[in-house]
Amino acid sequence: MVINKFKFLLLGVLCSLSMMNGQNEKYSWLGSVSAPQEYPVEIYRGAIVANDFTYDFNASLGTQNTGWGNEGNIRKVKTEKMDLPHQLEFTWYSLTEKNFYTGKWNLNKSNIKKLFDEGFIDQDTRKWMTYNTFIVGLAPKGKVVLWTKGPKNQKEVGFFQAHDILITKENAIKDAQYMFKDGFVEGALYKAFKPELRKKIEEDGCPAEVSYETYRERYSWRPVVVLPEGGVWLDFGFITYNGEEENLFCQKSEG
Repeated sequence: MVINKFKFLLLGVLCSLSMMNGQNEKYSWLGSVSAPQEYPVEIYRGAIVANDFTYDFNASLGTQNTGWGNEGNIRKVKTEKMDLPHQLEFTWYSLTEKNFYTGKWNLNKSNIKKLFDEGFIDQDTRKWMTYNTFIVGLAPKGKVVLWTKGPKNQKEVGFFQAHDILITKENAIKDAQYMFKDGFVEGALYKAFKPELRKKIEEDGCPAEVSYETYRERYSWRPVVVLPEGGVWLDFGFITYNGEEENLFCQKSEG
């Protein structure tokens, strides 16, 4: 009986140590912002928050409209390894809607950890890699998407709804005062809308504001590759409307 109790106690200690090791595992990641080309935004402030690290965003990033799912500028940090994030908070200004949005949301850390631990095969090096960037997608009407990205692979890990917030020149932070200058919005939109984009908007209009939520609807389908005789399948990739990306060419290898 004493031996059985000892085994049970030892098993409990080992399980606890295993869980602690998993919780203490560190990863390398940075952050970026994405917004539709037709709906440029200005960053007021934001943060991707982990237990031991916070990746900040601020107005110095300038106007963002890289295209839905495409990363923008990435600020390097001194910290090389950090915990995975558990929270996202963001405040931004929509130039086309002339409205501020804000929100704070908890992230599904266990799902993020699963993706980082599974990783994928890099199509260029043919070696195992994992995700290294979180992209915050800011869409019309306060819709927010969070993706995690690695070379030629990108997965959605969160979808959120921000709410309106009243920010005026009188109560705005110093770094965001430029947003309230006369003519700023018109000038920023003119710079953001390149001639080819302006022509496209004039001819086709802007995507419906609800599109970025509709894009997330899932369907049952799978790609099929038909090779000619003697052909070799090197790689195959696709990008979906919801901003995800995947490359398929071989199974995960050891190491």
